[in-house]
Amino acid sequence: MRQRQFTIIPRQLMKANDLRRVVSIITLAMMMALALPPDSSARSSGSHSTSHRSSSAGYSHAARTPSTGKAAPSSASDRALSRQTSKGALTALRAADAARKASTAVVLPPSSQSRRPSTTHHRSRGLFDRVDLDLDDVVEAVVPLFTTRAPTVVVVNNAPNAAATAAAVPIAAATTAAVAAAPAAAAPTATSIAASAGSVLSAIVTGLIMLLLIGGLIGAVVLWWLWRRRSRSSGTASTAAARPSARSHLFRVGMTLPVDPSLFILAAPYTTVTAPEAATASGFLSVEQVGRVEGSGQTWYRLYVASGTGFFQVHLDAAGQPDECRYFSQLDEVAPADAEEWRIWLDQADGLLGRPTFATKDGQHYQRHWSPGTTRIAPHLLTETLEPAGGAMRHEQAMLYARLTAAPAPAPPTEYLLVQAIEQPDAAWIALQVGIDIPLAALQLS
Repeated sequence: MRQRQFTIIPRQLMKANDLRRVVSIITLAMMMALALPPDSSARSSGSHSTSHRSSSAGYSHAARTPSTGKAAPSSASDRALSRQTSKGALTALRAADAARKASTAVVLPPSSQSRRPSTTHHRSRGLFDRVDLDLDDVVEAVVPLFTTRAPTVVVVNNAPNAAATAAAVPIAAATTAAVAAAPAAAAPTATSIAASAGSVLSAIVTGLIMLLLIGGLIGAVVLWWLWRRRSRSSGTASTAAARPSARSHLFRVGMTLPVDPSLFILAAPYTTVTAPEAATASGFLSVEQVGRVEGSGQTWYRLYVASGTGFFQVHLDAAGQPDECRYFSQLDEVAPADAEEWRIWLDQADGLLGRPTFATKDGQHYQRHWSPGTTRIAPHLLTETLEPAGGAMRHEQAMLYARLTAAPAPAPPTEYLLVQAIEQPDAAWIALQVGIDIPLAALQLS
């Protein structure tokens, strides 16, 4: 009993000493936290700020104040050079975005990662945040102080066990007893050999017959499938070949469009649409170029007039007859000079193209007409094939906006704003066109 009390008293003394040691460590940590200044990240949190531009050629978000911006190119050569530069800037923007996505996708090995996750935002730091102590290190240093190891007790039992002895069976005797003499195999006779050869030959002939039947069946199925595919493709090709010829009489280069000039005169006080010169003179317009626009399951035809600065956009119904027509004139053109300016227009999170509202330089606000809402959506991806430019194609990211004009009838009640990021093999730019609805009867297309 005395020996047991003698072993308990030193453990209690050891726990008291460990408790005093932990209290000393915590006190030292608090003194260091008060003495050390905040770290460099806290000091520099207010000095780092983004320097991204918020406007492009006078266009910015509706909540921001538009800047003065730069004027659009005034000549054909200036416009071509600006578009070429803008094309290079757009390519640089896509390369930068691809590199950024690739860098974020790289996963560092566990050996190079810190146990403490890094934070990308700055916050106000508290008292204990001023000391860079790892929680794992603290646990590893403090927990062993409270851990008491029980003494190892070795029990020695020297009493012999007489019942553990047993007789061993000889392995050699068991192995020798398992060996026995096998009977000799009987020699094959001539009759058995002939029977075996006949069965083998019969199996070979049956296999060849089955192989020929299966091969013939597969060949017949393949020939039937090829014949069906050829007949179907020829029927589709003939239908596709007949479809353009059925609509070619509606839209072609050189055709004339009779347009009532009074519609543009009534719209002038309430819209910024510019009427083509021929519409205010003879009333006839000559189509200089035809564009077929496809995308998002829709197809439009653009009849370019007025040296390409304006166009009639016509949509056809299932029967191939016009069911919608709008005229668009050029409002402005922007050729972003670098990748940062392109980001203002095409940024996936906050780009101008696709936002719920769009504000022009004159202070007019247009609501998104395609898929109205309160958040930004991606613009529609369109492909336009131009004639007679040899079927040249250009890609467009487009969004249509609209606003009410509050004009009395018969003036157009709605003004549209079509914003497009147009890209060709050697050029890229932002085009802004304003438009109004045109009565289908005035075009005389049917």
